[in-house]
Amino acid sequence: NLFARILLSIRYRDTQCGCKVFRSDVAKTLLESGQIDGFAFDLEMLFLAERCGFAISEVPVTVVNSDSSTVRALSDGIRVARDISLIRRLGKRGQYPAAVDSSYGR
Repeated sequence: NLFARILLSIRYRDTQCGCKVFRSDVAKTLLESGQIDGFAFDLEMLFLAERCGFAISEVPVTVVNSDSSTVRALSDGIRVARDISLIRRLGKRGQYPAAVDSSYGR
């Protein structure tokens, strides 16, 4: 979480919580621009939402952990770190939209 917050300059406390909610117009804009398919998908959505100037709120949720999780800390962690680096590179290269109409998605 700290690695993502630093490299992507996003300000959220819990970037990896699987609970994300978007209005349909915002989701369409973000999903059309997204390039990551994996655990870092939601990090890319937060990065793009901030970049596009969309309003974002963190709302507490209660999550129940499952003993049947398929997450592998080391290999999945390495993959997420690689995707975070990719998101940062794509952003610096201008391969994501810089912004949208200020009234759109708010």
